[in-house]
Amino acid sequence: MSCRVGITLGDQAGIGPEIVRAALASGRLPTDAQYSTIGAGDAMHAGFAIARWVRGFDFAQAVRYGQAAAAASVNSPDGTRGVTAALIERFFVELARQ
Repeated sequence: MSCRVGITLGDQAGIGPEIVRAALASGRLPTDAQYSTIGAGDAMHAGFAIARWVRGFDFAQAVRYGQAAAAASVNSPDGTRGVTAALIERFFVELARQ
């Protein structure tokens, strides 16, 4: 039976996106579950602010861009330090298709 598991990011004790990414990529977690990350607040906030105030996106697009920035930070082995504009754009396009 499949289940959904939400994993929160950004713990003050140091559980960041790069650690969650490593756990998800480790192959040690049950494969019959659907995993979703919740958080990456700093990346999401930065992505939203850039999209809304620098690039002039409307509110909905800016939220989607923030989500893309959070997704990029989770998928980067270096967490937020490894996020590039190209990586964010890739996730932004993916999110727009959903």
